[in-house]
Amino acid sequence: TVPRLTSSNIFSFPRPLARFQPPTRCQVISFLCGSNIDVTVVGRCVDRGLALEGRLVRFQIIVADAPGGISSVCDIVARMGCSIKDMYHERAWLESDVFTVAVIYTVETRGKDHVAELRRTLDDNGYKTKWGF
Repeated sequence: TVPRLTSSNIFSFPRPLARFQPPTRCQVISFLCGSNIDVTVVGRCVDRGLALEGRLVRFQIIVADAPGGISSVCDIVARMGCSIKDMYHERAWLESDVFTVAVIYTVETRGKDHVAELRRTLDDNGYKTKWGF
């Protein structure tokens, strides 16, 4: 019996295969193909997987709303070997003074240990961060 794959079950398919133990001296070949796979859904599934593994994290930092305020954080993130996937500036709904900006970063890392290292580095450089909201 060959299981039929559709775009709705393609991401649940590898789990049964992980438990499958082929007989010795046997080759197993899996074909995953289709024409109705929605690329947007695939991207969301990949992002959720990265987030579950601690490889995609979100944090907020409040920095000076002046030239160089945001770039200094970006430099630290880059030196740590992280990739900034998204960045959002929030100026209107801050409870601090009008000379600051909250920046929400979505960053891709190598894993949970890398996140802990990034967190320590930002703390050591005097940035107050809020993680995982």
